[in-house]
Amino acid sequence: MYERPSARWGSEIWVEYRRQEMFHTFLPPARSQTRPISEYAVNLVFENLMDSEQERLLTHNPDLAPEEF
Repeated sequence: MYERPSARWGSEIWVEYRRQEMFHTFLPPARSQTRPISEYAVNLVFENLMDSEQERLLTHNPDLAPEEF
């Protein structure tokens, strides 16, 4: 999870898992909308994470190596 504060845009927030972006948004400076955005983000990241793990488990291709540095 990453955050980049910005005086103009609020805060840029993004969530990565295994070098894949799962969610990306800007939080407005007025924090009244933070809760609905965070609830949406949790659901979206969970769905993307499950899809990513399912794809990883079902993909068995010898030409595709696992992620590594």
